[in-house]
Amino acid sequence: MELFRSQIDAIASESYEQFMDHADANFRQSISQDQFGALSESLSPRLVDGYQSEYLGALNQDGFNVHLWKMTLASSDSDNLVKMAMRENEIAGFWIQ
Repeated sequence: MELFRSQIDAIASESYEQFMDHADANFRQSISQDQFGALSESLSPRLVDGYQSEYLGALNQDGFNVHLWKMTLASSDSDNLVKMAMRENEIAGFWIQ
């Protein structure tokens, strides 16, 4: 849960370095600083308004441990599904749907 919060805080504060702090080499190569900037620019204002999260569990998929959260932004009535894929204690993927 701590790593999830760190990733969300990195998006809210627009910190690419913090977002990539626990990323594996493939994840680092797949998301450029510009791509992260576009993501955080659109989500940061809504995250700063506050959010609630609920851990839903984990799945084992093709060698990855994929953790799932339900996240509800204070500024929205809709829920988001957040997925964080882990392998060998490093983030291999992070999605907000």
